Amino acid sequence: MRRIFALLFLFVPALLIGCGSGESEAVVDSGDADAIAEYEQMIADEEKAASKAMEGAQ
Repeated sequence: MRRIFALLFLFVPALLIGCGSGESEAVVDSGDADAIAEYEQMIADEEKAASKAMEGAQ
């Protein structure tokens, strides 16, 4: 009886640890494509503005 409990105590946690789905999920998979495109355009505009500001400072 002790052996059965010992085996359960060892194997059950090992089984529970290995029960993850293993699939990673990107946050943008469920996002709106238009909102993503708008965000990327905003980032590009900010980069252009920062570039112009750096050119003007020199």
